Amino acid sequence: MSRSAFSPSGVQQKLTELYLLTNAQLIQQADSIQIDFKSWIVANFDLSVSQSDYLAQMDPNTIKDYGYQTSLAVRNRLPVTLVYPQPTQPGYAKWSVMNNNLIISANGSGSQTVTGSLNFTMEYRPV
Repeated sequence: MSRSAFSPSGVQQKLTELYLLTNAQLIQQADSIQIDFKSWIVANFDLSVSQSDYLAQMDPNTIKDYGYQTSLAVRNRLPVTLVYPQPTQPGYAKWSVMNNNLIISANGSGSQTVTGSLNFTMEYRPV
């Protein structure tokens, strides 16, 4: 798989590439995302030094949650978006915020259905 920029368009490019895979190949990628989200990001995106540093210092529980939710969205070929504005003023702290409207349900025979979307937003808050 190719590497993409870690940007809104790069994330969309990566999703297009992923969603062209066979179901078995996509499940492998989704499993990799869930097992080690941080390593999957590093292997699939060209990160700037500041992006790499930010990822390296993220809380392990946050990484685990991001990995699970992203894996769920990718496994089901759902929309995933990244909003990544440039900071507009000095003296900010960068926050990554994930929100979703994922709906996980099981039908009468127990088969899982997942719908919705996943959004990551980089926010800049005053220090």
